[in-house]
Amino acid sequence: MSQPHPRNRRAGFTLVELLVVIAIIGLLAGLLLPAVQAAREAARRSSCQNNLKQLGLALQNYHDTFKRFPPGGYFGRPAAMPPFPAYHHTWLTSILPQLENKPLHDSVNFSVSVLNQPPTCKLLSSQLKFLMCPSDAGFKDPVENHGIAFTNYAASEGAFEDAPYETVMIDPSTMSAPFNRLPQKPGKRVNYQNVFSGARSNDTADIKDGLSNTIIVAESTSMGYFGGGYTAGANGLGGAHDRADATPRSAFIFTAVHGRATDGNHMEVDDSAVKAPLTWYQSNPFTYPPTYYSRVGFNMEAEGASSNHTGGILQFVRADGSVGSMPDTTDWVVWVALNGMEDGAVVNQ
Repeated sequence: MSQPHPRNRRAGFTLVELLVVIAIIGLLAGLLLPAVQAAREAARRSSCQNNLKQLGLALQNYHDTFKRFPPGGYFGRPAAMPPFPAYHHTWLTSILPQLENKPLHDSVNFSVSVLNQPPTCKLLSSQLKFLMCPSDAGFKDPVENHGIAFTNYAASEGAFEDAPYETVMIDPSTMSAPFNRLPQKPGKRVNYQNVFSGARSNDTADIKDGLSNTIIVAESTSMGYFGGGYTAGANGLGGAHDRADATPRSAFIFTAVHGRATDGNHMEVDDSAVKAPLTWYQSNPFTYPPTYYSRVGFNMEAEGASSNHTGGILQFVRADGSVGSMPDTTDWVVWVALNGMEDGAVVNQ
């Protein structure tokens, strides 16, 4: 007697099993996503580090050739007033040949202002990839910045604004907080300026604190840290950050302080008498030169250095060409000391 064959049933998942599988996949994705993001950020940070290394080597090669570093910016003659031109080229323009961009460098007429270049010169709008940090989520194109190319790497002027050919010296013991926390030499004034202060051109012999102990270039976000500007809250701090108030560093135009300083050496960048002192050359966003001041610390204000790397990590170049990094929990005193080339406060970082 033949046995009845069991009825064939179609294999498949039940709804509960499907939901369990989806939940497991979601859990695994949630676990993997931070690792993927961390790996991507590590790659971006490494690329940024390589950009800084290129700048460090270029500055060393420039120094080998000319026996000194370029100035932070090129201005008119000492105490110059119109009709003498304020050239306003930058330290980055100087090292273009050392960065394998000699044709762009050679297209520049250095005897006139950066804004009066021949039509064949595309310097102002040349957005070079190695001058951009991959972790910066701000500006990506010069059209967002008045057609002016920007950079994420700024040169250190030291603690204070410095008129060309002069040295700003302070006695920390006579200063109010936080400057009275700086290392002191009783009864003596100390120089907390750096290699690219004003229009001075320094050599390695001027770096009294040691090449490996002095930061000369550091990161700077295209937005000027958290947008560059803010709507102050009731306590004068915090508030909403506005993209229109960003302060990107122009790569190849040195706009001095707010587009113009109060002395003739930093004449306003358009070489006219239209703007009042301390007004901006370009605004919304506000065009800032490719330098920074250490007195404001970093990851604090638009005038200082800043970084978009996760964990509050800032990368920099030392005067010997080496690259380093530090967290934004670093003591402000250490930061200022590392940005002073002859303050006598030797700090290893």
